[in-house]
Amino acid sequence: MKSLLKDWFSFSKKERLGIIALLAIIVFFIMLPELYAPDLESPKLDSSILGSLESNSTETIVSTSTNRHPLNDLLAKSEFYFDPNTLNEMGWQKLGINQNTIRTIINYRNKGGRFRHPTDIRKIWGLMPSDADRLIPFIQIADNLSFRSITASIVKPAHKKIEINTASAVEWEALPGIGPVLAKRILNYKEKLGGFKSIDQLRKTYGISDSVFNSIMPLLTLDSTKINQQSIGSIQLNNAYKSKDSILNINNATVAQLIQIGIDEGLAKAIVLYRKQYGNFAQLADLKQIVFISESVYQQIIPKLKVE
Repeated sequence: MKSLLKDWFSFSKKERLGIIALLAIIVFFIMLPELYAPDLESPKLDSSILGSLESNSTETIVSTSTNRHPLNDLLAKSEFYFDPNTLNEMGWQKLGINQNTIRTIINYRNKGGRFRHPTDIRKIWGLMPSDADRLIPFIQIADNLSFRSITASIVKPAHKKIEINTASAVEWEALPGIGPVLAKRILNYKEKLGGFKSIDQLRKTYGISDSVFNSIMPLLTLDSTKINQQSIGSIQLNNAYKSKDSILNINNATVAQLIQIGIDEGLAKAIVLYRKQYGNFAQLADLKQIVFISESVYQQIIPKLKVE
């Protein structure tokens, strides 16, 4: 065993010299970088350039943390006095607002939205509170003063009260919410009724909403002594007619006459319209041809009607 180990770990003189030379070469290459390392000085940056780099780095961090649009990073973010009602997209970008929020603002304005006070921009969805706080001191709504002065200077015209049975179409049209079409309907409805018996009857005119009626009601008066002569004549004629014969001939009865004997206005119109389209009724049973006259309705109205 000892002879075996001696054979493996014993070296000749030449082998020992070779090992020493190899170790010397290895040490040489290890030490070479230290012996020949160049003496490089740290580059000196101009203080202005260094400040610029630091500023750009800070802006990049802020932009990244607040999710700014990439185009905003290319623009110098700055504050300036502006009107949020007229500022264009580029202006909002210069103020450092992200593109999604800018789009929200533009859409809001396009739909008729208006900023009336600087703090109104807080209502914009997506605008960060920090941005709102930063921009509010620079907001100047230029036409606020003129808008308020114009609004204050507009005096609503004084509406005169009218008597509902004698008012003309022009007088009706002068009331708020009443146009030419509605004025004509009111006059037609008045004629069918033979004159309004109460102001509340006006509410049943087709096309008058509750809001319109409530707005004009303080401007309406009713004087039963001033019902126009045509209405008086119509009422007297109808009363006389009913006193003599309360049964109407459906082949010549008017809508107003049908209403006077208690037939619903819609049904009265349907009867007259059917007669105009298909000719005179041959018998009362022909009324059943009108689709919404049911058997029960037919039985209710035939005692008041006849065919001649």
